[in-house]
Amino acid sequence: MGTLNFTVGSYAKSKGSGAATIMSSNIRASDAFTTSTSAANVEDGSGDIIMALGEVLRVYADEAMWLSFGGVAATVGTGFYVPAETTLEWEGATAGNVSAIDVA
Repeated sequence: MGTLNFTVGSYAKSKGSGAATIMSSNIRASDAFTTSTSAANVEDGSGDIIMALGEVLRVYADEAMWLSFGGVAATVGTGFYVPAETTLEWEGATAGNVSAIDVA
């Protein structure tokens, strides 16, 4: 079992270019979610997190895992690979649940 620390929020504007390039301090959800070798929807204290189109998900995984977006169940080898002890960030292109599964 691993731990996926996550934050869901929106982008902020970069003052220099005007493009959305950094995560805003406006956080909608954050927590530490325990993962396993069975796919599960990522949850905070209120239940499943459901990303809206354009929201940002930033994660830190203490062990290797796979993530899937838009209500698709994560499987090993499908979706986005998150190496152990790595922070990654995605912008949601499809609204829906986020699913996670440990590599082993």
